[in-house]
Amino acid sequence: MANFTPLALQKIKELGATHVWFTGIIEHATQTDYTRYGIQPDHAAVVKGKAGSPYAIKDYYDVDPDLAMDVPGRMMEFESLVERTHQAGLQVRLLKQELMYPLSLVRYGIPYLWLLFLVQL
Repeated sequence: MANFTPLALQKIKELGATHVWFTGIIEHATQTDYTRYGIQPDHAAVVKGKAGSPYAIKDYYDVDPDLAMDVPGRMMEFESLVERTHQAGLQVRLLKQELMYPLSLVRYGIPYLWLLFLVQL
């Protein structure tokens, strides 16, 4: 998350972007051992590949420790990322991709953005 520096975010803004859509932020199952940080290991049967998959969510209220410079401070790093993004004049969007419903439900009057579980911060 630290790689999104103010300069990098400003360059994204200069390209004409109005939003940054962060994916893979939510904590997902992985083979990485984080037990020293109090994070329980994941069963091999739920891990999608060596690094895991952002679609195999295990905690919707946590940030993936693989993305953090400081694992115990990962939520503060994420909050800082959101703040830097807003300071660059960009909006933040997160997509809980693993919860998508078939788009055929739209014909029943359920809004598309609800189907994608879009979260704007």
